[in-house]
Amino acid sequence: MKKQHDAHQIERTKEKYIEKIMPVLRKQGITTLKMDDISRHMDISKATLYKYFSSKDEIMERVVAVYTGYMVNADTITNENLSFHQRFQKIYEQSMLIAIYISDAFLMDLKNYYPHLFETISQARFDRITNLKQFFDEGIDLKVFHNIHYQMFMLQDDVVLRKIMDPILLNQLDLTLKQSLFEYYTLKKLQLFKQDHLEDSDNEFMKNTISQIVKKISMHI
Repeated sequence: MKKQHDAHQIERTKEKYIEKIMPVLRKQGITTLKMDDISRHMDISKATLYKYFSSKDEIMERVVAVYTGYMVNADTITNENLSFHQRFQKIYEQSMLIAIYISDAFLMDLKNYYPHLFETISQARFDRITNLKQFFDEGIDLKVFHNIHYQMFMLQDDVVLRKIMDPILLNQLDLTLKQSLFEYYTLKKLQLFKQDHLEDSDNEFMKNTISQIVKKISMHI
């Protein structure tokens, strides 16, 4: 029992350290980071770093595992026991996390230096698109959603959510990050749901979700 507890604690510690390096990878990419840099950003000694991670390769594998976890959650997206609004909220949460952490610079470095991990992310993206198509097709068939082109609908996120992370733009718009993420969520909801299927009761839940995400990443953007 103690061994299981110790193993779980080690995994939690590794997750904590990986969370610290993810914003750095988003900004700087992979190539410039050495193990000395990684230990500094994780706020640990190099000896402690090697206690938990055998190499930079292992760190990258764990980072990519976190990213693919953001992209694929079929149990939620295709779970018909959840309402369309609940599933839409989960999709939006995923889109926020993807925009926050997975930058073009990081993906380019990954493609060049860790092609097998780039393929892992590419497969996760493909799986997410497959799940999204099922979700949108179901909502359109049941006349809950407007008859939209789902790929164009999701493409907005790649552009708008990344732009929203820019502090200069937020200052120009006189909006906080939390406000802008919620305003964009509201716009997407109005685009997707037909009038008689719109719900305002889900707003507080989404505001809380956005608050948690903003609190987690505000120091890094």
